Amino acid sequence: MAVMDAEVLTGRKKDILTKVFVAFVALFAVFCIGVMNSKYDSLSRYPYKDRQSREKIKQYLTKEEIQYIIEYSIPPNMFIAFIEEKGFSIYHAAEYKKLSEYAWQESPAAIVKMVEETRNDMTVDDLILFLGHYQYDELHSFLVNGDHYSPGTDLVANAGNTDCWLDQQHTVSVRKPGNLQVLDEAVPNGTDHDIFVAETIQEPLKELCGAAEKNFRSGQGCGGLEVMEGYVSYEQQEERYLASDKTGNTVSFPGHDEHQLGLAVDFGISGISEEYEAKCEQNEWLRAHAGEFGFVMTYGGEDGRYEPMHWRYIGADLAAQLKEQGITFAAYGKAQYEKTPE
Repeated sequence: MAVMDAEVLTGRKKDILTKVFVAFVALFAVFCIGVMNSKYDSLSRYPYKDRQSREKIKQYLTKEEIQYIIEYSIPPNMFIAFIEEKGFSIYHAAEYKKLSEYAWQESPAAIVKMVEETRNDMTVDDLILFLGHYQYDELHSFLVNGDHYSPGTDLVANAGNTDCWLDQQHTVSVRKPGNLQVLDEAVPNGTDHDIFVAETIQEPLKELCGAAEKNFRSGQGCGGLEVMEGYVSYEQQEERYLASDKTGNTVSFPGHDEHQLGLAVDFGISGISEEYEAKCEQNEWLRAHAGEFGFVMTYGGEDGRYEPMHWRYIGADLAAQLKEQGITFAAYGKAQYEKTPE
């Protein structure tokens, strides 16, 4: 009996020693793995060795994101300037880089903000296209709010071009041209306040007025013609649009009037009331010669809108081309939106 007890006891000791040994090995293995992990460089397969960039990558990217840049060999110079910014996504790095090459003066924070706020609405190529004509806040306002007065209308991409066409289906929203100037003193101002126009049309207006004066010899600087209106802001258009319900006047939706481009002027004739201006020889002269200076009469009645003293600058070359082809600027402008992308 004593011998059996000793054998049982010896067996138990072996079992305990075995368990202790296994536990020790397991703990040692865990320790070794821990040491290995502490020494493991998650970027060991990343070919770019810039230490500062690697530290930022480890700090700001998840394991999955690190695997992504390794798998696709995305270099730090593609994204490292933006990695600390709010809203940053490594998956949009190419978009940040492309926009930053265009909008080089913008901060990394602004680049990330613009891409992230617009990428569901347009590609970065389209964003760059619109930023060539709009301030970002103007563009973002339209993307967020749309057109309050005419829902479903399109924002025109070429708002800064002299051949930009606006109608009730196409708008520049709240855009303000960046090149507005007070009307040159050589061009008579028929109002008691400053009139602003785009710098683009200052010289053509002066040349038109010089030719008109040479023809009529009125001694008034522009053959009796005077400018009654130039640039009209979005806010002014809102006031007129809301007042039109009371006056019964037909006006464009705010953001759809080409006066907002700074490229259009309304002429008056000194000493002549508005209702008779279209019948005066100055108006006949404008119809015959304004195109030589790049101006055309936009609203000639095609859409029920007849404004004979409203003249829009499109450039002398295009004006001559349209005259030769026998088409109006309205027809030319609308054709821009009928073209299908190739």
